[in-house]
Amino acid sequence: MPETLLNALGILAGALAGLWSPWTPRAETQRQLRLLLTGLTVLAGGLVLWTALPSRPWPAVQLLIIGFLALSLGSLLGHGMRLQWGLGRLLAWAGAGRTPPESGFAFESVVFAANPLGIAGALLLGTTGDWRPLALKAVLDGLAAFGFAKAGSRTTA
Repeated sequence: MPETLLNALGILAGALAGLWSPWTPRAETQRQLRLLLTGLTVLAGGLVLWTALPSRPWPAVQLLIIGFLALSLGSLLGHGMRLQWGLGRLLAWAGAGRTPPESGFAFESVVFAANPLGIAGALLLGTTGDWRPLALKAVLDGLAAFGFAKAGSRTTA
């Protein structure tokens, strides 16, 4: 439950900062922030993987092979089931025929809820007690809320 509160506080802090801050990041700064956040996400995943692997080499290699095969199979199944297309349709539906406040809320709800880091983080929290992926999700969601608030304040001003 504290992790949910942490995520909500991240979103709230990002949205308030976006509304009240006079700073609008340039496109280059946004690109650098995305790279930084991508690196943090990869680092968090690597740390979780490192702590989960057994210390003996052969079982660790076996688990890495199984993980690679699972990711490959999941990617193929997701492609075959057209999940990316479905998410695109869901996002299009969120904005279709709605006024800006309504479409923004629907779009943001999809972005915050349909988040693989949230699903994986919840699974890790429940199985291992590791809360770090959900803390990273709170930071990422806060930055997304900052961007949404900035975009919304420009359209309404």
